[in-house]
Amino acid sequence: MVLHRVYNPSTGDNELSRIFPSAITIATGDITLTSDSEIIQYIDPNGTNRAVIFPTDADAKNLIFVVKHIGTNRRLTLDGNVVLRRNQVAWLHFDGSIWRQIG
Repeated sequence: MVLHRVYNPSTGDNELSRIFPSAITIATGDITLTSDSEIIQYIDPNGTNRAVIFPTDADAKNLIFVVKHIGTNRRLTLDGNVVLRRNQVAWLHFDGSIWRQIG
């Protein structure tokens, strides 16, 4: 497993990278995740509303993604049905047919 450095803006730490693979993305367009994408996604929509598209292949069954909006006043729309604004977090699970928000 490859661990990536994660910057936590509230503490300045990179501690989560020791436990979970994660990625920080400054978006230049809509974002497409794959079954091999990091579990934790920190996404800055970079001044424009963006969509995050989740995988639906057989390898995606039972995957969980955690997505945090780290930008400013724009929206991230997750798989067409969950909308995140600044500093919001969503957990999503794929049951083999649909992505559902957990909690």
